Amino acid sequence: MKDVELRLFPNIDLNSLKKKSLSMKELKYPTFTSDQYIIYSLIHNHSNYEDIMWVLYKEEKKYVLGQLKNLLYEISKLDSKLTWDCQIIFERYKRDYERKHSKSSWIKH
Repeated sequence: MKDVELRLFPNIDLNSLKKKSLSMKELKYPTFTSDQYIIYSLIHNHSNYEDIMWVLYKEEKKYVLGQLKNLLYEISKLDSKLTWDCQIIFERYKRDYERKHSKSSWIKH
């Protein structure tokens, strides 16, 4: 089922998101850097990740990581200052693939 592709939603107001994220980060995720929180917010709230994640994680590791890498590349194009943190976050998703792949087998789609 290789028709599962991650995409950012159009018309993202990054400046507004950054302002909002700075205050929310401290409340919810104090261990993340501000840029990491913004990236996670883009992935989980401004892309189709949440809608397709369990179907996506049924795929092979190479395909899933390719989709995540492409999504993070698109995020880094929004603001080049996010690039380093995108790489850090990619490594986290890479380490977490096996667990999510296993969980995806329990979800019917």
